[in-house]
This record gives sequence, structure tokens and C-alpha cells, in this order.
Amino acid sequence: PWFDYTRAFPAESNQAKRNFRITVPILAHATGFEIDAVPVVRFTLQALLIVCLLLAAERACGDRVAALAAALAVAGTYVGTSVWMDDWGWFDNCAQAFMLLALALRRPFWVCAAVVAAAFTDERALIAVPLIALFHAWTGDGRRLVWAAVVAIPSYLLARVLIGVAFRIATTSAGIATASMILPNLRVSMLGAWSSLE
Repeated sequence: PWFDYTRAFPAESNQAKRNFRITVPILAHATGFEIDAVPVVRFTLQALLIVCLLLAAERACGDRVAALAAALAVAGTYVGTSVWMDDWGWFDNCAQAFMLLALALRRPFWVCAAVVAAAFTDERALIAVPLIALFHAWTGDGRRLVWAAVVAIPSYLLARVLIGVAFRIATTSAGIATASMILPNLRVSMLGAWSSLE
């Protein structure tokens, strides 16, 4: 889990940005089977994702048939299919599983912990925090769950700083949001938004 990718890969590479994507490596390490456990962790989290998707959909819809339809619709998108494509250690489905767990849980501490686990799987999960908070507000879960999702952001950042200091690891930002990357992609941004819905 504490492998320093910045020493093994060029600063612009995707791999060099994975130093703090530690949730899945820690879970695999905890099994004692190390890298061999990664597929089992991925597919276990995919099962959790589907269960949490059903639970969250039921809370949002208030009807089990509608919830099943909504869950099947979402499972047909990248959220449900990424586990079959992820042999490169991106763990998108794992981050999504923790985000859906944050929707299904009803205790503030565990909502916060699920969001932090999602962020340590892929820091882009933090982009979804407003939507997680909005879900809890919309479903009438109370302010404590709304704020639990929000508190996860500083909790993650503090934990990241402490882990970085303790294990002497950092991450690189080379190649992120550069003009050479953004400008050519602007013309297809609407297609990108549409295709994310598959």
C-alpha cells in the first residue's frame, strides 16, 4: 500500500498520481494474499455497490419496483460495468461502491468514513460530495448526514497530509489540467458528458 509511484513512473503518467489511492491495496494486503486478492476485493465491492444502489434507490424512490428499475438503469452505465474493464488498477467501481455506501448508510460517522474510503480509492470521488450531501438532504436524512459527507473532505485532506509525512510519499500534479490537455478536449466536452451516461 505504501509504494511510492513517483519514484517508479514519469511525473506526467497516470501511475505517478496513485500514491494516495490506498484503499484497495490496504484491503488486499489485509487478506494476506496481497496482489492476488485484488480481483476478489474488486468484485466484492461491486456486489456492495449493487446492494447499496438498491438501498439508496429505494430511499430516493420510496417504492421497491421503481428502486429496482432505477438501480438496474444505473447498473447499466459505467457504474455497473467498470468492474469488468478494470484490470489496470484504476478501481473506479471500488470508489463508486464507497460513494454508494455513503448514500445507503444512516450514521454520520460511517457516511464520513465511506466518503474518505472513496477518496483514498480515487480522489476524484470528492467531486461527488455535494451530490452525496444533496441526496441526504433530499431524502430527509437530516443535517447530520449532510454534514458528515462534507466533513469527509477536510478529514481526507488531513489524513492524506499525515500519511504523506509518515510514509514520506507525495503525489505529482504534472500534466493535470494543462492547456495542452484541456483545449483539445473542449470541443468534445458535451459528447464526454453524454457518453458518461452511456
